Amino acid sequence: MQRLWLGGLFLLVVACGPSTTDDASSVRSQSLELQALVERHVTSASSSQPTCSAEMEAYRSRANQLLGSLRGMCPGLDACMSGMGHGEQADMAGAVKDLETELNAHVAGACAATDVAAEMARHRSAMVTHCQHLVTRSEAVVGMMGTRGMMVSRGCR
Repeated sequence: MQRLWLGGLFLLVVACGPSTTDDASSVRSQSLELQALVERHVTSASSSQPTCSAEMEAYRSRANQLLGSLRGMCPGLDACMSGMGHGEQADMAGAVKDLETELNAHVAGACAATDVAAEMARHRSAMVTHCQHLVTRSEAVVGMMGTRGMMVSRGCR
């Protein structure tokens, strides 16, 4: 009887929490939101030092919010991919680290760059590449998910 109760409790907890497909969908939408933020940033950034610094701080603040959320979801999605036998594709947490590294390098030096336009183009290219990688991986997770219950034992929920 106690085993049945504990088993039911486990299923309730799994059923009530966000599913892997929910997380993958969130990663996809937040990656696209981050990509749009990058596009707006690159368009509005100025070479004027006071304006540039203010733009960088606003950009960093919002980008860090999105990256914090991605940082929380991607390790679980990587575990799911590994559990489904696709360990070579379990690299979403690494992509988030790459985004964070790129963001920090850009914010630290963009306003002082000799060619601000070139720095903006470089930064846009790097960020869009990583964001698109996360979109592709999150879509792959959703595509590979079979019946939710079958995947619980494989690192998915």
